[in-house]
Amino acid sequence: IRDASWYAEQSATTYKTLNHICKLATHLTAKQLIDAYTIIEVKRLLAISKNANQQIAYELGFDDASNFVKYFKRHTSETPTHFQKRAKG
Repeated sequence: IRDASWYAEQSATTYKTLNHICKLATHLTAKQLIDAYTIIEVKRLLAISKNANQQIAYELGFDDASNFVKYFKRHTSETPTHFQKRAKG
């Protein structure tokens, strides 16, 4: 789940409070922290898996593969396919 509001609700707190706590602990907003974790997980799956982007996108809760590719590229400046090829060298 990549929605910071969901995590705030699960923690019985407000989004604002969760954001404040995250900033104090990591200097990142809650959303930035979630995105950083998501990208690390995507990279791990791309590096160790033979699964296609579509399968990895589905495993991580993306609506479709194109949203997954756009998300990954926005955060890393490269496509998942390019990263996977580089990682498997």
